[in-house]
Amino acid sequence: MHINTGFRSRLIEPFASFRSVSGKDIMAKNQDEALTERHLALFGAVLQSFARYEQTIEQAIAGVLRTEVSSIAILMRQLDFMAKRLAFLDLLRERSIPSDRWERIFAHLAVPTYHVGLRNHIAHSTWKVSPEPKSIQPDWILRWVPGIEPTFREPASDVASYTFESLSETSANLAIGHERFVACLIELGLISHEHE
Repeated sequence: MHINTGFRSRLIEPFASFRSVSGKDIMAKNQDEALTERHLALFGAVLQSFARYEQTIEQAIAGVLRTEVSSIAILMRQLDFMAKRLAFLDLLRERSIPSDRWERIFAHLAVPTYHVGLRNHIAHSTWKVSPEPKSIQPDWILRWVPGIEPTFREPASDVASYTFESLSETSANLAIGHERFVACLIELGLISHEHE
C-alpha cells in the first residue's frame, strides 16, 4: 500500500514536537512529586484488590441468576465497585436471602467500602508530600479553596493523608478481606470452589 508522502507529512507534522518519554522519565517525575516505586506498587495492589472484589461480585450475581459470568460482566462493565456492590445487595434482598446471610455479605463488603475514597484518590489524583510527617496525600487537597465543601460525600474514610505503612496495611486488609469474602460466598453456595 502506498501512502502519499505529502499526506503523510501533514498527518505526522502536528506530533513532530512531541518527544518520547521513557518509563524512567515518568518515574523520576513521580518521585520528585513524592511517589516512590513502593508507593506505586501499593497503589497497584489496592486497585487490583478492588478489581477482584468486582469480579467476585459479578460471579456471585451470575450464580444467583443462574447465568454465565460473561453476561453479567458485559451488563456491569460500566459500573464501579459501589454500583456493583449495591446491585448485588439489592438482588439478594429481591431474592429474599435470609437476613443473617445478607448481613454477613454486607459486613464482608464493608472492608472495601471503607477504602473507596483511597481507591478513587489513587485512580483520579496526582500526589504530593503531605504536611503530616512521612506522608503523602492527593494533590487536589492541598489546592482546595478554603470554605468550599464538596457537593458529595463518599461512604468511606475521610483520611486523605497516607504513610507508606498505612497504605501497606490497607493493601493487606483488602487482600485478606477478599479471601474471606470468597470463603463466605462459597459457604453460602453463591459461588463455587472453581472461582477461588
